[in-house]
Amino acid sequence: MYQVTNTLVITLKDIGRAGEVIDIAVANGANQVNYISFMLAPETEQSYRSIALTKAVQQTRANANAAASALGVNITGVKEAEIGSSLPPVVYDTTRLLKMDGSAANGHAYASYSR
Repeated sequence: MYQVTNTLVITLKDIGRAGEVIDIAVANGANQVNYISFMLAPETEQSYRSIALTKAVQQTRANANAAASALGVNITGVKEAEIGSSLPPVVYDTTRLLKMDGSAANGHAYASYSR
């Protein structure tokens, strides 16, 4: 008896095809899919970040106007704006995790083949 294990890392631009890709892997002999993770393309991430920043600034301005009104003052301008950045997702070394319990936590889609 012998055992062969293959690890596949698959990058999709159309997330709607994820199920199709898994089905193809299983139809071709994959008997174990350990995990799947999803990440945005950098340009998509920047687009969503811009939208979120715009909405955050609008909400902050509305909150400032409400506070100023309650205090009986007018806001005449912005003195300072500070934009923080978020940390990228943490990607763990799943090779070590796979050896511990046969499954993985996050990262990419892995398919194992045993024959």
